[in-house]
Amino acid sequence: MDPTTIAIWVAVLGGLYALGLSGYRIFLAIRALKVQLDRAKGLIADIAAAEHNDPTPTVPTNRSDLVRVITERQALKRARARKAEARQRRLVQRIRDIEIDKR
Repeated sequence: MDPTTIAIWVAVLGGLYALGLSGYRIFLAIRALKVQLDRAKGLIADIAAAEHNDPTPTVPTNRSDLVRVITERQALKRARARKAEARQRRLVQRIRDIEIDKR
């Protein structure tokens, strides 16, 4: 074989190898994008479900209902605190899930 033929074959094989590596990196990026899209769809569904919750109308209370109203208010405060803690845990988890090495 003559040296130009060998050089052409090496160049062709090198180009195919580079093309294969590029295709593999694109495949990995698409797979990571699909995971993020699935996560976003779940979050969008949660937001859409939250928009349809209608608040219950308030009713006036009197002195005999005071204990019930206070316990309901305390339960509401505890629920809000738990919700805020859960939101903070999710935020911290999302921050931990960020891949810094991909930049």
